Amino acid sequence: MFIGRQQELRFLENKYKNAEGQLLVVYGRRRVGKTEILRRFCDNKEGIFFTCTEIPDEQLLRSFSQRLLEKNQEAAKYITSFGTWEQALQSLGDIKTTTKLVIVIDEFPYMARGNSAIPSILQKVWDETLKFKNIMLILCGSAMSFMEKEVLSEKNPLYGRATGILKIQAMDFFDAAKFFPHYSIDEKI
Repeated sequence: MFIGRQQELRFLENKYKNAEGQLLVVYGRRRVGKTEILRRFCDNKEGIFFTCTEIPDEQLLRSFSQRLLEKNQEAAKYITSFGTWEQALQSLGDIKTTTKLVIVIDEFPYMARGNSAIPSILQKVWDETLKFKNIMLILCGSAMSFMEKEVLSEKNPLYGRATGILKIQAMDFFDAAKFFPHYSIDEKI
């Protein structure tokens, strides 16, 4: 059951409808519903939803490559994994779609901590290629200090590249109360 979060979904839909490439940063405390909001948003859209884990960088690149190659059938004829993160990220622009391609990298801090060059690689690929494509790239993370200091702050490679920033807050009382339709107001409080 999905309740509320209409404002967040409207924000994402408006960015999706924009004709230009979109690089969004979505972040907030753990357990506030970021992943579920993004999954709901991705329903019925062409895309890739990739959740990073705390595994060695080479393993994460292999796992990311496999997900990309499921969508990039042309490249899949020739390789089983990309050799570098730059090649993998660059390949996002080669995926053929009839609509805007949505790529969600959930728990992005795990990817960036595993390889400190990821933000600068992503900045290069975004500037040279992806921002000109019909792509919506969403970087999502729960490590709020990391997202604010390592992704959004002005001394970092991705600074100024985000076309949208969505900080997910805890659900308000009125939306949370909708989970309990048969409770009295006193019980909901």
